[in-house]
Amino acid sequence: YEAQQMYKTVYHRCKARKQTADSYEVLKSGSVQQLSYQEITCGMELANMLLEAFQADKVTASSEYVGMIYAILQALPKQLQLAEPDSTAEVDECSRFVNAVLKWAHKQGADDAAHKIHDMFANWIWQACSWKQFGKAALHYSRGTDAVAYAAALAAMNTQAGGQEAHLFVTRAVLQILASAHAANADRQLQYATEVLAACKQQQLQELNGQPLIHFCDMLLQAL
Repeated sequence: YEAQQMYKTVYHRCKARKQTADSYEVLKSGSVQQLSYQEITCGMELANMLLEAFQADKVTASSEYVGMIYAILQALPKQLQLAEPDSTAEVDECSRFVNAVLKWAHKQGADDAAHKIHDMFANWIWQACSWKQFGKAALHYSRGTDAVAYAAALAAMNTQAGGQEAHLFVTRAVLQILASAHAANADRQLQYATEVLAACKQQQLQELNGQPLIHFCDMLLQAL
């Protein structure tokens, strides 16, 4: 808490002196430092302050500023020390920040950055929480671009489930990607769903070969 207050104080001093770039760097560095010590609440508070500063100053989603967001996401703890085994508080807290960032990025027209943020956050949820939070990870995987990473996560989920449900995991993923589409990105989502299915077949060919649901997915994508 004392470290967080120090970062806040320095940020406000820089802001008062109109040292805008320095003020952003203080918040980004503070958030990364806090997260590296598993202080998610303090780290996310500084991260939210950074996003609020971007919005207040009406900055564009340039590579420099988006890079600060990437740095914060990369600093998220690889393993969560949950107070309760089934606790979702830490993931929910990070999700609120990520959803706000995505809204800002889309508003700025930075769709490529938004897709990468989806990928980064999905991979973090999967690595940090495994199957316990996979439903939340899938929401972000379905809006990302990394078909190989999503297919690998699905393959791992199938293994953890006993190795008999690959066709169910893959079909759910394809349908969720398609259901995430809207008028402006329908073609992209269709292409992504095709890429995910192809990546799944490459990684789990034996498990998926000849499955009726996989034939259904193939026919659905061709029809669309």
